[in-house]
Amino acid sequence: MAAVDRSEILAQIKVQAMTVLMFTSNEPQFDLPEPSQMSDLDSFSIVQLVLALEDVYNVSVLEDMSEFSGESFEDLTQFIAERIQEQAVAPKQV
Repeated sequence: MAAVDRSEILAQIKVQAMTVLMFTSNEPQFDLPEPSQMSDLDSFSIVQLVLALEDVYNVSVLEDMSEFSGESFEDLTQFIAERIQEQAVAPKQV
């Protein structure tokens, strides 16, 4: 099993979060503050972020979000890394 690069996942989360904010902002032409915590995103943006991360990492996360209790992007990084490792060991049957 390959190691999961948590720093790469965290960087991807930050890029995707900023992208989601740009697309969902009422005034994207203005400088948007860079999100640094999960609380910087509304629920719609969090869902969009999770869906983007699922696509990037080819992993199912949204179905497990009820188990997520973190508040930071680092917490989300850990949560996603665990899902990547779990699914690498036991891929879901289609």
